[in-house]
Amino acid sequence: MKRFKLSIIAVLVANSLTNVAIADADTPDVTHHETIVVTATRTDKYITDVPQMIAVATDEDIKYEQATDISETLNRMAGVEATGGPYGQVSIRGGSRGQVILNIDGINQSVDTNKGMASNPLNIDPMLVKQIEVIKGGGSVLYGSGGIGGVIVLRTKSVDELLDSNSNYGGFIRTRYDSSDEAFHTGVGVYGRSSDARFDYLITADGYNSELDEDNLTKHTKDQTRNLTGKFGMNISHDQRVQLNLKHSEREYMNEVIAPDNYDNNTIQLTHELYHSDNINLKTNISYAKAERKAAMTNTMAGLQESNVDRFQFDAQNTHYVKLNSTSHELTYGFNALNTKQKGIVNGEEENFANANGQRKEYGIFMQDTVRWDRVTATGALRYVNYNMDGSSSTNVKTEKILPSLGLTIDATNWLALYASYSHDFRAPSIDEMYTEIQFSPIMAIIPNPDLKPENSVNHEVGFGLHHSGLFTESDYGSFRFTYFNQNIDDMIEASPTFTINPITGVMEYTTINIAKANRSGIELELNYNVENWLFSASTDYRKMKDKNTNIEYRYARNLNTAITYKLPILNIDATWLTNSASSSEISGSRIGGYTVQDLRVQTNYNGLELSAGVRNLFDKEYQTERGFEGEERTYMMGAAYHF
Repeated sequence: MKRFKLSIIAVLVANSLTNVAIADADTPDVTHHETIVVTATRTDKYITDVPQMIAVATDEDIKYEQATDISETLNRMAGVEATGGPYGQVSIRGGSRGQVILNIDGINQSVDTNKGMASNPLNIDPMLVKQIEVIKGGGSVLYGSGGIGGVIVLRTKSVDELLDSNSNYGGFIRTRYDSSDEAFHTGVGVYGRSSDARFDYLITADGYNSELDEDNLTKHTKDQTRNLTGKFGMNISHDQRVQLNLKHSEREYMNEVIAPDNYDNNTIQLTHELYHSDNINLKTNISYAKAERKAAMTNTMAGLQESNVDRFQFDAQNTHYVKLNSTSHELTYGFNALNTKQKGIVNGEEENFANANGQRKEYGIFMQDTVRWDRVTATGALRYVNYNMDGSSSTNVKTEKILPSLGLTIDATNWLALYASYSHDFRAPSIDEMYTEIQFSPIMAIIPNPDLKPENSVNHEVGFGLHHSGLFTESDYGSFRFTYFNQNIDDMIEASPTFTINPITGVMEYTTINIAKANRSGIELELNYNVENWLFSASTDYRKMKDKNTNIEYRYARNLNTAITYKLPILNIDATWLTNSASSSEISGSRIGGYTVQDLRVQTNYNGLELSAGVRNLFDKEYQTERGFEGEERTYMMGAAYHF
């Protein structure tokens, strides 16, 4: 594998040197072989123009992987860890849940509910996802508080992307069986547009029902999920559009500790877009979400935990395109506001402090200027953040911040791009982290820490990207990206690994604390090569974290993910071989050995009928994950979908 990777890079360099020799050295490279366009930078850019590592998964990638959960796709990206299920979490470069911003269709999603039990906002039908973009490292300047680890930008498909150009209506019905949770994942949808293309609609419903070990009280697990979504759009004119998005989600989960955990979420979002000229490229999003949750903590003293979260957001931005002599400017500026109100009830009783009650208000103003001159692109951005947390009269937190970032990309040749970036990022503590209190047993409890300080970080990143077509044949294409990052974090917020004994009650108390100074650093590599009917991709990383006060260093497992897809056009069959390898790790506190797991996916499509099958952990390898959990045994998937 290493010899193959190095040979690809060598050919990228060797083949491209010939092109450089005959190219006009004074002519900027305006032809981008890398066709992936990302929007996570707030404006459309080729991925080769972004001065930091961005991982991208398209709807084609998700189809080949046959992902039943978005976390499966995220886990195949270097430096990203994700878990599915009702309490799913995402980590980027080792950052905690609160250090990652998740933005879906232009709106930042809430990942916190009462008592620190996070509901998974990635509960989305993968079939409806158009593209996933992961900005690794600083993202606070463009997206606000919380982007220390990075930002995940997910865009769902539009009606135009689902419909054929010669059709005005369509739909689908699908089902998939997954032996890992013994559940059928089902979904239906209809979509269409008026004959003049002025109005369009998309309505979908999906869900699944899983129940394991029904006769075993200590292992009995039940999980039911139902989602109903609607998109209704109107093209007011050729350059102006409004769209209303509605979503209802409900989930019931139970195991030996929680019986049941009921979660309901309702979201309404209004989007307005106006692309009128070089000076008016305006996009506005307004959303309101209400989440309600009831969790009965059986076999503990926690009792019935209830929470209600109301979340309002406003986000608006405009972009100017200006040409000045030999330079061009892409000036984007905007305003966003967030208001989250959370109320917690324990066993029917409200107490302001003990039940993670609070209100979080945040607003920010940002400006970003991307300047292009010949082969050099410089991007500077600035954000003003005003943050206010109100938990009780004695524990209010108010913070103002100015966050800068700067990035530089140099097209050294037509095939080589060099980049470097700097960003200052910020995360305020969440309502849960400051105000949660819960007693699990007579001897163990979680206590609040209203004295938590906000996190601040400085992120540096340097790297390069290679991209070229015609490496071995006239129709092939290869790309390679390398990045080194170094991030210093002040007052990093983490769950305390140890407990203290309450001198009065004798209870072991855990809480959330600040680590005064910490450092995260590492490297990431991504390789892609496509030739005729073959697609190959690989990603790997090396990461470590250091507590600078104690000088204790933690090294994460080195991961290598590869995917090889072969398309057989004659039979209209696609086959994908997936490999996930991890080195040994001590991040969980004890040494865990490495492993290599192989997966296989096969699918075919005929006249709108899609059939798919797959095997995870093909050779039934026994292993433990980096966090010390038992790895998934061999499981099977089968699916069918019909598009009309």
